[in-house]
Amino acid sequence: MKRSVSLIISSLLIITAIFLLVLSINKLPSTTGKAIETITDESCLSYAGYSFDFQLNACTRFWELDDDEKRAARIALSHLSSENPHVIEAVNLGCNGCYKIVIRSNNQDITINLQRWEIVDNKKQNFLDYVLSLFR
Repeated sequence: MKRSVSLIISSLLIITAIFLLVLSINKLPSTTGKAIETITDESCLSYAGYSFDFQLNACTRFWELDDDEKRAARIALSHLSSENPHVIEAVNLGCNGCYKIVIRSNNQDITINLQRWEIVDNKKQNFLDYVLSLFR
């Protein structure tokens, strides 16, 4: 009887471990059908959790970006011509399509602001941020 209980518990633990392994593998971003070319995960800061996202053509932490944040990041990245960009931050600013996207490239952080899914002139936005900071 004792041996049967132990066998059942061991079997349940093994089945649970296999289930969790399969579940975690299914949550990884898929690269099925996409050729891995010159950019690989080695060019991303993998030690910080970044991996290459083929949809964005940039390094991201895939668990940090929901669909709208990915859309905002894609718009921001489309206006940059930088090597090996990393999407560092995507912050919803409270309206539909309003985001602050921070991209790191060549050890420099670039902030791009979106309003209604369009890029806001960063010079005007930086001036506005400066003026608002005077009143804080």
